[in-house]
Amino acid sequence: MANMKYKITPSALAISLFWSAVIPLIIPLKFSSDRLHQLLQFSSLILLFLVMLWICNRIGKQKIPLQAPRIKLPSTWLMIGAISICAIIWSIYGFVFYPGIITWDFYVQWHEMSGKIPLSDWHPAFHTLLMWVVTRIWFSPAIVTLVQVAAMSVLVGITAVRLAQNGVPLMIVALMVLFYAFFPLNGFYAVSLWKDIGYALAFFWLNILLFDVVFSKGSILAKRSFQMLFFLALCCVALIRHNGLIPAFGSLLVLLAIYFRSQSKPILLLMVALAAFIFLFKGPVFHLLKVNVTDKNVLKAHLPIQHIGAVLHAGGDITQEDKVFLAQIMPLSYWKKAYDPRSCMPLIFGKDKNGTPYLDGDFLKNHENYRKFLSVWTRTALTNPAPIMNYYLYGTELLWRIHTRYSPFVIADEDLAEDHLYSGYKPSQKLSKHVGPVGSFLIHLINNHATGWLFHRGAFYFWTSLFFLSLLALRADKVSIIAIVAPMLLQAFTVAAFPLVQDTRFMFPIILVTPLLISLFFSNRLTASAGTHIASS
Repeated sequence: MANMKYKITPSALAISLFWSAVIPLIIPLKFSSDRLHQLLQFSSLILLFLVMLWICNRIGKQKIPLQAPRIKLPSTWLMIGAISICAIIWSIYGFVFYPGIITWDFYVQWHEMSGKIPLSDWHPAFHTLLMWVVTRIWFSPAIVTLVQVAAMSVLVGITAVRLAQNGVPLMIVALMVLFYAFFPLNGFYAVSLWKDIGYALAFFWLNILLFDVVFSKGSILAKRSFQMLFFLALCCVALIRHNGLIPAFGSLLVLLAIYFRSQSKPILLLMVALAAFIFLFKGPVFHLLKVNVTDKNVLKAHLPIQHIGAVLHAGGDITQEDKVFLAQIMPLSYWKKAYDPRSCMPLIFGKDKNGTPYLDGDFLKNHENYRKFLSVWTRTALTNPAPIMNYYLYGTELLWRIHTRYSPFVIADEDLAEDHLYSGYKPSQKLSKHVGPVGSFLIHLINNHATGWLFHRGAFYFWTSLFFLSLLALRADKVSIIAIVAPMLLQAFTVAAFPLVQDTRFMFPIILVTPLLISLFFSNRLTASAGTHIASS
């Protein structure tokens, strides 16, 4: 019996080895040349492995629900309480930064929405049109802030109810709600006027709906009302940000793989409906609204421009003919000098002393030039893989490295004010200079490099989510849990595949769902034989 009690399971061993290798890389450890220090560091790695093995093996054998005090509370009151706490706290941010934290992206979209400049799909036209819809109620950026705060609060309320109904102890649910409400980044982003916030909220909504699918064993997919909600969430994820196509369709493919036998018809119907809606929106609707799509050639060129910059910076092999062509897009000397693996901004938006952009965007808007550019980029990438791999190593730090020597871009501390939306931009004081002592304190708190890794480093929350999900895999023995994790992993893939800038907003969808994914570990429904969805009471 004693041997059985301390038997190490293969899954526990595999997960322990994984985290023992990953943790030193993401923190990372500084190895000394002194032999005594090397011995201590090696011993710490061994100790880390043994602790991880003990934790994983213990959890892997604990196939019964975690014991915790159970407190009954009506779902309605739980939802009202969660929504109220979040709405009150985030409204304080809204008051301090009224009418919201205005970004340059929002400034451009506002002018597109107002008809002052042509509608473009550089910033997704779907989000711009959503802005137009909500501003019919009140023509002010404050209404967008209000909708974001309300939507985010409601989503937290729904999450709290879903977790409580599906076996997560009320204490864990309460801690999760308090984290959502008081976590500074949530307050800032609830009132930040960015398409990325709308996307993160749609992403959060999609995760909640997938939660319902898993806990109903897929049966809820047969309900028409749920199909409509799921379709709306998928449309928002796919169209509010250009990279949202991958999490939207990827999540459906994961569902199809898991529930192919029982629910393949509604899942395939959703896939066809989503594809058809996107085709109609970006085809006839774009044509009707005269949406400018040539600007997207420059947007789609961001990553190839970075790749070519990496090759030029490293002195890579590019033919003379290709160099002549590339020089028409941007001076090669500047391309080489301004390349930064952690940000595409210098190459895309850099200007000379006369204020002239180095990048000739009009040249790339020509479809023939753009196609030739893609051909040159493909040849350059295939013949110079090493510089591009090095680019990805540094460019993806936003996803995998917790501690950095630099501060990533967190909030838009710009010199933009509400008046600029109506009368045009004019140089002004930056946000941090005119919001008062409370606003200045909050900005300093979120931008403080010493504590920033905790308040806004997406990598910390990505790895924390994966850690708890790996432990959950030991307890749950349910393949369907992959469906809830799928959007986060697919979002992480898009961040890794297109590492353009070290902006926290790209990781916000993952940060936003992390408390939900951690709370799942404490659910006792994933090990139960009857894991059905319980409707709100």
